[in-house]
Amino acid sequence: MDRYNKMMTSLSGWGRLSVLTILLLAGSLGGCSGLFDVENPNQVLRDDLDNPAAASAVANGALSTVARGVASAVLPISVVGDELRWVGSYDTGKELEQGILWHAQNNYTTSAYSGLAVGRWMADEAIEILSGLEEEGLLPDLNDLARSYLYAAIAYTMAADIFEDFTLSDGREPGPPIGKERMYTLYEKAIEYLTEGMAIADATGESELYATLLAVRARAHHAYGVWKKVHQGTPGGDPLVSEPGAVQDAEEFLSRSLADDWAFRFTYSVNTISNSMSGETNERQEFRIGDRYIEPDASGKRVGAVIMEDPIDGLVDPVLSRAVNEFSGARRYAPLTVTSSREMRLILAEAALADGDPVKAAEHLNAIRALDGLSPYEDQIELVELLRHMRIVNLFLQGRRLSDMYRFGEVSEHWLEDSQAALQPGAKLPISELEQNANCHIVGIC
Repeated sequence: MDRYNKMMTSLSGWGRLSVLTILLLAGSLGGCSGLFDVENPNQVLRDDLDNPAAASAVANGALSTVARGVASAVLPISVVGDELRWVGSYDTGKELEQGILWHAQNNYTTSAYSGLAVGRWMADEAIEILSGLEEEGLLPDLNDLARSYLYAAIAYTMAADIFEDFTLSDGREPGPPIGKERMYTLYEKAIEYLTEGMAIADATGESELYATLLAVRARAHHAYGVWKKVHQGTPGGDPLVSEPGAVQDAEEFLSRSLADDWAFRFTYSVNTISNSMSGETNERQEFRIGDRYIEPDASGKRVGAVIMEDPIDGLVDPVLSRAVNEFSGARRYAPLTVTSSREMRLILAEAALADGDPVKAAEHLNAIRALDGLSPYEDQIELVELLRHMRIVNLFLQGRRLSDMYRFGEVSEHWLEDSQAALQPGAKLPISELEQNANCHIVGIC
């Protein structure tokens, strides 16, 4: 684990760190206009971040912490699913692969929880700081506030996707657990934030930022629908999601004529922050891409060849091949896709299929297939099977796979028969033990 993950133990615990410390650890991506031009940077106080000159740095701090937190959270959930295989020395990786989710002391769960909690809090803090400046008429660029709404919404959505329960602490003030049955409220908060950000981007004429917020809102709406299927649906019931908000947003996004193969991604580099998921896989070799997708090399720890085939053309799937090669070649700095125009079409195809319109569903799937020179769908296989395959390859290592496995009734060959994943479809990661021990609401001493 890197120095950041060792320090970021739990929200209640790390709340004692200043906002400045979080910004420094995150490695702000924008200029600070003299904010840190002091004899001892550690003397800069929380109030100094209310300086309008710090606004861009505050938004960039939210970006950095959320990007780092999302990568740390997607890692374990991808191991529980079938996208990553445990091949290293940490037994905590093995238990995740076996579908054992509820060991709150698991170090990967701890890193995931702490990292995403840090990102969520920093993004909320950025919203508070920048909203205050905006109310005073001192915010230099309103789009910094819109971006902060975007980053916070991503953190809220990922928390609801990946965790069984979550706390919303505020610095030194611990928050109570939301509760398993109320985790959907995180999607509602994300949608609220994205709507606020869209209003700003619309007012400032930032069309690409508006479209990004719109696409992430479509993704949040759809994830909410998936959550309801997984957590509130009837076993063996219809797994397909048709969420009106997701459909409306996805259709509007596609009408805005951005690039046909657009994606919003978190990028990582030696000059900013690293992606812990790709670092643990490509450098530490604790994990590798799963057996369903690739054939390993002679060491058993790296990719030898991509083997998953497109179900219509019968050739190695070019989408997956490209994703695997990019991820493996990027070492510690693989980009992570948050959402894309491909996902918008997958959302619309699924909704059309759920609503009994296979022609429209096929149109959207074929539009994606055309991007890669693949043959169009013409009733070669069941349309729902094509949808499932295309979600696998087009959303690879984006945190969607385990929920899809649950709702479509798939089981990993590595899950133990008595594991939570096998016995309780819908099970996700718990609140980490460090947070449980540090949070007075959980300990019962508040």
